Amino acid sequence: MLDLRNLFLLMILIGLICFGSYTKGWHDADRLAAKNFANLQIEALDRVIKVQEANDLEVNKVILQYEQQIQTINEKVKSLRNSVSNGDLRLSIPATSCDNMPSSPAVATTLVKTARCEIDGAAAATLIDIARQGDEAIERANALIEFYERLKK
Repeated sequence: MLDLRNLFLLMILIGLICFGSYTKGWHDADRLAAKNFANLQIEALDRVIKVQEANDLEVNKVILQYEQQIQTINEKVKSLRNSVSNGDLRLSIPATSCDNMPSSPAVATTLVKTARCEIDGAAAATLIDIARQGDEAIERANALIEFYERLKK
């Protein structure tokens, strides 16, 4: 038969076994939760890397297209400058008034509608450069817009 002392020791032993099993269960649960959290972090990092790679690919496509368009613009500008400097192409603007206008208003009106003033080479080169800068700015803005639109997809 169990005396009080042995019963008390048995109760303590059973309590320690229950406490040990309970804490081991919590410890295992914590370890399992940490493992699951680490796996979720790895999956999230993989998704971020895939998105980053896709974005880098899109950026490279946009940059390549932009560089090709700028190269095309520069080739056209070079050709235009060569044509102007060789005299193959002359730039002119409509004339709105002339120093030697005829006295007859009808003749003057006809001359003003058809008269043109030629632009000298330096002014033509300046206008070509301004147009080139404008084209480059437009292409840069278009490249940014295109990249933004690709990111939205």
